Amino acid sequence: MNNILLKIRFSLLSKLGMLPKTSVVEEKEQQILDEYKSLKAIENSDEMKRFQDLHEFVHSDEFKQRKKEINSQKYEDTEAYKKEQRLNELSKDPLIKTYLKVKDSNELEHYNQMKNSTELNSFHELDSFFNSSALKDFKAELEEKRKAKKKAYHDTLKKYRKLQKKYKWFYDFHNSEELAFYEQFTNSGKLDDEQSKKDPEVKRFNKIANSSKLKRYNDVKDSKEIKDYEELHDYVNSTEFKNIPDEIEKLVYKNTQEYENQKEYEKLKKSKEIKDALKFENSKKYELYTTALASDKLKEYNELKDYVESDDFKKTKEYMNTKDKFKLSDEYKDLQEYKQLGNSDKIKWYYKHKDDKKFDFYKKWRNTFFDDFDKTELDNEKWLTQYYLGKKFLKEGYSQATDQQLFTNGENLNIGNSILTILTQKEEANGKIWHPRFGFYPTKFQYTSGLINTAESFRQQYGIFRAKIKIDNGYPLKHGFWMVPDRISPEIDIFSFDKKSPRKVNLNNYWGEFNAQEKVGIEKSTLSGPDFSNDYYIFSLEWKPGQLLWKINGITVKKTTKGVPEEPLYMIINSGVQADTDEDKLPGKMHIDWVEAYQEN
Repeated sequence: MNNILLKIRFSLLSKLGMLPKTSVVEEKEQQILDEYKSLKAIENSDEMKRFQDLHEFVHSDEFKQRKKEINSQKYEDTEAYKKEQRLNELSKDPLIKTYLKVKDSNELEHYNQMKNSTELNSFHELDSFFNSSALKDFKAELEEKRKAKKKAYHDTLKKYRKLQKKYKWFYDFHNSEELAFYEQFTNSGKLDDEQSKKDPEVKRFNKIANSSKLKRYNDVKDSKEIKDYEELHDYVNSTEFKNIPDEIEKLVYKNTQEYENQKEYEKLKKSKEIKDALKFENSKKYELYTTALASDKLKEYNELKDYVESDDFKKTKEYMNTKDKFKLSDEYKDLQEYKQLGNSDKIKWYYKHKDDKKFDFYKKWRNTFFDDFDKTELDNEKWLTQYYLGKKFLKEGYSQATDQQLFTNGENLNIGNSILTILTQKEEANGKIWHPRFGFYPTKFQYTSGLINTAESFRQQYGIFRAKIKIDNGYPLKHGFWMVPDRISPEIDIFSFDKKSPRKVNLNNYWGEFNAQEKVGIEKSTLSGPDFSNDYYIFSLEWKPGQLLWKINGITVKKTTKGVPEEPLYMIINSGVQADTDEDKLPGKMHIDWVEAYQEN
């Protein structure tokens, strides 16, 4: 259908009141979206994954083979049967039979009580000693010790007496009145008195001092021999040395702990408790019992017995003796689960609707941008509130040469009830104008308005770009939803309202270089429809390689293959005035409920 027929159809639908209401379009879209989300939720659910896995398994050759294998199983072919038979075989083994007979016997119980008792342990220790060469060695060692101690005593005494005799002269002189006089006179000071030289005491002193006896005494008195003799003298006269004869007399067997132990040993040998324990300990059956304890046979027997008495074995045996074993299998449980899942409302609904064409849009397209202005302030992560080039190069906003208003930096934007309103007001403001020929220059504006764009946050090549918008009536107000790159062209006007009638909307696109007239391409189209100031409408552009397609409330209103951009563009929404206007028409308003974009998968 060409553009003329599209215009006529849209105009007739509007006049006849058959144009889909925005609320109905949104409700239908939301319903389909909700259903699609439900579809995807089911599709991505663990429940669906489980159902699909089970479906593949239940209809596989593997499942059929498993069913056949399960029902063909025989108990005689199982490991459980082999273990049970092996247990029966071991139960008849003489070693195991003896072990089983002994392990619960009174004899073993009594022996175990005695085994760790003080009496039996003492008996074994004593028996080991008294029935070995240890006792003989001990007695011989004791006698040797007695002899050695006796000899040492007499040798010491003999040595002492010999030295005592040898040094008798020394101690006689040491204790003499003669040495006492000599030492006393040495310290009297009379030796220094000249007049006392003839004194008899001096003569006596000199006689002693020059005597050989004193010289011999002085040579010996500080010697090691005298010191050793005096130490020996002290030792021989000590209590310790005097007690040695008694100690020698006590070094006999009857005075030892071993003798007392021997009496205890003889007593223990007569104990009935010990006799019974020893008899059992030395018996053949106990020998077999202990052999069994350390044997691999008993270990195997106990492991098999524990297994055969376990719930697992009982269940295995019961299961293997069941005729229809498949109904007890995990595969059967999988089959029942598969049937149950297949009958669930969710999965039945999914397979009924998964190929519905109404979901084609959401299968084909993915959302890449969305803002429904549900915050109290504009999301500055998504929107700029001035022209991108102004921020980039001027670090401030500007307006086009054809604009009568200054685009303020967000002052003319208001958010309430999840609606963004752009206000165009009568007020003076200083700012900059950009002119293709003269560049940027300052001027005074009589009006202010607002602008938002996604230049810094979102750009896209191809896709669907939509917004739900309501405009104010009142020429010369103007409103636009358009797309550009960093340059002035190409430009796509998803809509532009600048006519006197609120029923007229422009759908334009521009391409080429505006500073070279021969290269400029323009395709303008004016569409007649409903009063766009009475309600919100959904304006959209579908941009594909080589084609642009405009829609209003889902109705296609224009197609073109001319001037289709081939580079990413960003979205701009703004209001303003084209000429002076009456103040009663201000403030002019443009209400934006939401803006979104999609890209083809």
